Amino acid sequence: MTTDYTKLLRGYPKYMSLEQMRVVCHISKKTARLLLQHGLVPYKSTGKKTHSYRIKKTSVFEYLVQRDLAPEKYILPGGSYARPADVADADYSTVAPIDFFLVEEYPDILTLPQAAVISRVTTDTVKTWAKNGYFKTFRKSGALYIPKVALLEYLKSPQHRRNYIWKQNNIEKRQKTAVVNSLQ
Repeated sequence: MTTDYTKLLRGYPKYMSLEQMRVVCHISKKTARLLLQHGLVPYKSTGKKTHSYRIKKTSVFEYLVQRDLAPEKYILPGGSYARPADVADADYSTVAPIDFFLVEEYPDILTLPQAAVISRVTTDTVKTWAKNGYFKTFRKSGALYIPKVALLEYLKSPQHRRNYIWKQNNIEKRQKTAVVNSLQ
């Protein structure tokens, strides 16, 4: 049984933007872009850098109906969401080592500045890690506290190594770009 998509598409123009398609289909921007780039939904290019997709409303309608009937047809190719190859194949030995003698000096429950010193990053970075749920935290009287074990587990994880290397690669790219721009 398919949904009546004519009612859903009623308020949209004959040609839709990527954002409008994304909203109608309830998919992410990246998924919408990948569907277009892999030819699963036909579109016309406007030649602009932004708003470069011009998608017929009938194409979106056809996609929605076919997605209901044969969802396996719209599975994106493997690796579509993968990070760039230079991050996946990176050498993890470049990650900043953890000084375990320094760690032993700290209590089992760390304050934000203590966690930052152990991790060799700023307190804002530790806050971001906590906000992203990389490790458990708790608050007491408004202050953020981190179990030392949870922080160490994150620092040893492959996810942390990938994030660290990705960040280092971006820093190197920015430095190279700055050098090239200064020479021009």
